[in-house]
Amino acid sequence: MESISTDYQTIAKAPRKSRERSFAPVCQETIENVRKRFIDHTIHEPDAFANEDIEKVKTDDWPIYRFVSIHCNNEEKSLQALTETLQWRKKMNLWSLDENHFPDLIWRVGPLFIYEPDNQGRPTLYSRCKFVMGVKDISKWEQLFTAYQTWRVDEAANGNGWTLILDFAETGIRNADFDLLKFFLNLLMNHFPRGIDNILVINLPFILRMFWSLVKTWIPSDRVDLIQFVDSKSILNYISSDRLPDFLGGTCTRPYKGYQVCPKGCPDVFEYGIRESGMPMKRLKEIYKIYEPLLNDI
Repeated sequence: MESISTDYQTIAKAPRKSRERSFAPVCQETIENVRKRFIDHTIHEPDAFANEDIEKVKTDDWPIYRFVSIHCNNEEKSLQALTETLQWRKKMNLWSLDENHFPDLIWRVGPLFIYEPDNQGRPTLYSRCKFVMGVKDISKWEQLFTAYQTWRVDEAANGNGWTLILDFAETGIRNADFDLLKFFLNLLMNHFPRGIDNILVINLPFILRMFWSLVKTWIPSDRVDLIQFVDSKSILNYISSDRLPDFLGGTCTRPYKGYQVCPKGCPDVFEYGIRESGMPMKRLKEIYKIYEPLLNDI
């Protein structure tokens, strides 16, 4: 990563091809100190981290930069945050997971998917909130899938930023899953800091505005500026029509749901539920019936 010299210190240059907002200056020396201390830690506890993450820290400033930036050059806090995140990534097995780990139902419905880049060339991640049903029995599945998709889009961005689109069309109180949303926000703010450039909120119904007001209190004050409320016209300022999915009025024909996007070899919801949770078939059938009407939207 390039650096900029000043009379008093060397400032690390953000490893971004394009930025719409600037970060507070990051000291290159802090990055190097955090790197050295982290690598020393892995010598004594190598199994706590994925080898891929260790190699990235050794060779790339970005995994360190993002934490040093968010913690304003505080070496101790940056090291702790980096360490905790990479331990979490190992615990979640993100590098070991494949797309076909997840049940076909989640791909067929399409609640959270990566799509065409925005007008700045940044990867996009779409969340269709009407498909969040708040079924507690599968909350761990949803959290793992959310972590996996967030990790994938963040890796694709490679330090150049990405855009999240939250579509609230046809949603109501039944879709207000506080636990999942809090989990998602924790991912963005604590495990993937400085990764996201825009959160575009569209089709937010009046009944959920109070819900959204509560959500904003969970977001650090210096990150609230990421959120932009858009409509069918203003979203085109961020994503052109030919890259926008049809449910938002776009003309892009790339599939994002249905059997077309199901990875080869992924289990059905019954096989997955028994394998991952040991859930009784009776309960799995009840869960399937909850989501079955959503398949009619495919």
